[in-house]
Amino acid sequence: MIRPLTPADLPALIGAMREVHVQDAYPSVWPAAPEAFLAPPDTVGPTR
Repeated sequence: MIRPLTPADLPALIGAMREVHVQDAYPSVWPAAPEAFLAPPDTVGPTR
């Protein structure tokens, strides 16, 4: 089972996204709001 994404997950996900960007240039342009890129509105569940 995969658990829902929570706000507490975002810092680690942004860090991983930064590493991918540095190594592989994806995304090609770093987003102004990486949290919105990773978790658009209504896609992150409540904190538990």
